[in-house]
Amino acid sequence: MTDSATLRPTWQPHFSYEPHILAGLVVQSFDVWFETNAEFLLEWRDSSPYPNNIGPSLRVAGDGNVSAGDKLLTRVPSRQWVHVEIKGRVGKTAPGLFQVTLTPAGEAPKLFADLPMGGKQFSELHWLGFMSTAAADTAFYLDNLRIRRQGE
Repeated sequence: MTDSATLRPTWQPHFSYEPHILAGLVVQSFDVWFETNAEFLLEWRDSSPYPNNIGPSLRVAGDGNVSAGDKLLTRVPSRQWVHVEIKGRVGKTAPGLFQVTLTPAGEAPKLFADLPMGGKQFSELHWLGFMSTAAADTAFYLDNLRIRRQGE
């Protein structure tokens, strides 16, 4: 995904999937490689009003800091592959928590559990989007993207 200093609004470019998963444990995984100063935001959303519709939300800042919501998780290196796995339950009785595992190339996995969903009404995975949020000429690359219900 290539971004530009002149592209507006700042969440452009973006792309999304519409998996429409109503219940169960959802597992999303992908590999990401990002240039210095690249920034991106990943969100799961349902059909309730924004911003209460936000589920798991993961942000990578231009300095490599990774956060979930307002919580800083760790820093990952730029210009190398990082494997990302996000797990969260969806459904009317889901606990409203998710976990993230980050594995930079050649390093041990780092697990961050019991992270709160972004919105209070999130319950179903209707939309999953990647947004480049940098106001710079930069890029990030995704590979091996997978979205599935656990057990499928």
